Amino acid sequence: MSARVDQFVDNLRDRLNTAEDRLDKVKSNIAEAKGETKSKIDHKIAEAKTTAEARKGELEEAQARMKANLEEKKSETEQNIAQWKQQRHVKKLDRRAERAEEDAYWSVLWAADAIDQANLATLEAVAARIDVEAAAQNA
Repeated sequence: MSARVDQFVDNLRDRLNTAEDRLDKVKSNIAEAKGETKSKIDHKIAEAKTTAEARKGELEEAQARMKANLEEKKSETEQNIAQWKQQRHVKKLDRRAERAEEDAYWSVLWAADAIDQANLATLEAVAARIDVEAAAQNA
């Protein structure tokens, strides 16, 4: 493989590892939730909200870029691409490859954010269940 492909694969692997780390955090939070107090859960919820807010700009950029790339991709037919290959339109093929790489990057970022949102939703569900149990005990 070329150095550029190797670099892309390495970057994508790093981003996937980041997403996997976030998923591991969700799993950990779920496992720990059984023994944690409401205040600890509330603290984790606050952290998750802060994280989500900090990444909001990244997510908006991901949405915009993915949408723009999709619009460009719609205009590229298989016939056009075959013609570019045959006529060696390297610049067009290079731009297509760059958009595909961007799509992969932003899609992984989007998935990582979805994991963060799942973490927040999970923690809020645990907190809600704790509230129900506390109310039932006091009734």
